[in-house]
Amino acid sequence: MPNKQWHPVFVTALREALADAPPDQVEIQAEVALSSRPLDVDVIVAHPVARVFRKFNLFEFKSPIDYLEANDFDKGLTLARLYKVIEHPEALLLDDFTLTLVSSSHPRAMMEMLNARKLKIQADVPVAGIYQVKGEMFVVQVVVINELDDPEILYPFAPFITGQRRKEMRATVLLLKKYLQDPSNPYRKDLAEFIVKNELILPEEMEEVEQIMYSPEERQRMKEIFNKSPIMQEWLKEWSEQARIEGLAKGRAEGLAKGRAEGAREGKIEKAQEAICTYLKIKYDPLAPEWLAKVKEINNLELLDAMLVQLFQAATKEEAQAIIMRALEKAHV
Repeated sequence: MPNKQWHPVFVTALREALADAPPDQVEIQAEVALSSRPLDVDVIVAHPVARVFRKFNLFEFKSPIDYLEANDFDKGLTLARLYKVIEHPEALLLDDFTLTLVSSSHPRAMMEMLNARKLKIQADVPVAGIYQVKGEMFVVQVVVINELDDPEILYPFAPFITGQRRKEMRATVLLLKKYLQDPSNPYRKDLAEFIVKNELILPEEMEEVEQIMYSPEERQRMKEIFNKSPIMQEWLKEWSEQARIEGLAKGRAEGLAKGRAEGAREGKIEKAQEAICTYLKIKYDPLAPEWLAKVKEINNLELLDAMLVQLFQAATKEEAQAIIMRALEKAHV
């Protein structure tokens, strides 16, 4: 997905993160800046990213497929000063301005440059994943999304987590849960639909979401979201009447036991093979016929179970092919 398509999603995530601000207290201007009125001393925006906020707060954001380079620090400072000159030329001091640089991954080169400049970097202030940079003319902080820990802090930024699947799953499930609790919230709705539409949610996460849905209304809302994703539709179709033999998350062991109790093991193996082949055809069409033939050679239900989970997590066709070959080798041992 192109970088520019991530920016409106980040703005939505930011709006959700700062949603506890009093009415008219915070105004977000996409592609320009985040600006707010001066906060009274007894008014606190709960999200830690807002702890340093002053009157005008600017963000430099990098998408998950990009990263903060060393020169992005100077670029951010330049844009912040330019914003001050153009939009608020009457301001005599920079005390009312802050700059927040946001990246999914740790900006190692940038941090090395700041250390070389003898700027003081305070890590984990106010929480893990946020770094305060001391020594500039106005407040500067660096937010590393992958290093944020608390799901309550992290869930608005679930689409931006990279390389940490368990953390991403916890944040995603919490986001979907909060959406179900308050479907009128437009930010949570947009974020939930973005995650499903762009296939950023795995079936085991859907399993966890299903476990927290208690009412027909909640199930209907999730069905409407899942219907926006062809792959999710196919998955639901294939697995809605089965015993979760693909071993999704917490229900894997129970699903396998139920599946074996309900029918012959051979029948379950065949269904597992068909489900894997269906998924491969959808995700990697056009597909070499020998892929499907190799799947049919695997008659071990546990291997098929593990293979399907791994295939859902595969990022490329090459990874998927390697997963099939490894399972085939184990089946022939």
